[in-house]
Amino acid sequence: MNLNHQYPFRIAHLTDLHVAATWQPVLEAAALVAAGIPVMGSAVLALRETVQSLPPEAHLPVKLALGAVGLVGGAWMASQSRKARSMAKCVLAMLYQYNHSGTHRRRKLFRSLRENRVDHLMITGDLTVTSHPAEYCKVCEELALYGFDRDNMTVLPGNHDRVRFPLSARFEDFFSEVRFPDVREIVPGIIVTAVDSNVPDADWTLWDTITANTRGFIDPGQIRSLARKLDGVTDETVIAGVHHLPARRRSARLIPEPLKRTYMDE
Repeated sequence: MNLNHQYPFRIAHLTDLHVAATWQPVLEAAALVAAGIPVMGSAVLALRETVQSLPPEAHLPVKLALGAVGLVGGAWMASQSRKARSMAKCVLAMLYQYNHSGTHRRRKLFRSLRENRVDHLMITGDLTVTSHPAEYCKVCEELALYGFDRDNMTVLPGNHDRVRFPLSARFEDFFSEVRFPDVREIVPGIIVTAVDSNVPDADWTLWDTITANTRGFIDPGQIRSLARKLDGVTDETVIAGVHHLPARRRSARLIPEPLKRTYMDE
């Protein structure tokens, strides 16, 4: 980005890094597939609750059971619908990328950003797959390795960074200095803002658990605070970051009606 300043100021934008550090995302994704099938959904959620009450050494067998149920359910869905087969292929491709080639590709990308002397990096969410602490640790280590920190980076959480699986961590545990709305003048004349578009804790529903918090909602308090912080801004360049897309989801038979109603109405 070459803005109208005395020198070129380069800003890079990344999203959906989806850093995976364990096979936890594979098992969780399989469980979510199964949870989307009404017949299996209640059994899967019951198994999730069971995991939290069991000793740690018993977690793996239960997760394997979740994964098996998810694979069976996903195979059944794929056999019933061409659209489901396409979705299954996408999921398998993403899981392969997360667990095998993701680290190499990200590090190659970060090296390119450094070599091209990017002044500021903006990451608009989905740093992780399931908010697992090991995933947060890995992405923080990679960013630090290539010299990205609070001074030259703006970061905000995506829906994958706010999920509530048994071993999930909180975004604030690793980015404690970030408060939303985040408004900073990174250089004279350039203001970068970021808002958290994830559903607040008080409004969390069963569908948010099943769908990994895919619906978005910007709290009116954030909007008012953002307006106050930008009051008086005239000639500055303002760059705004948000994770969820402001678009209505098209009608789809595979999306449950309660979920479809939440995408844009809120």
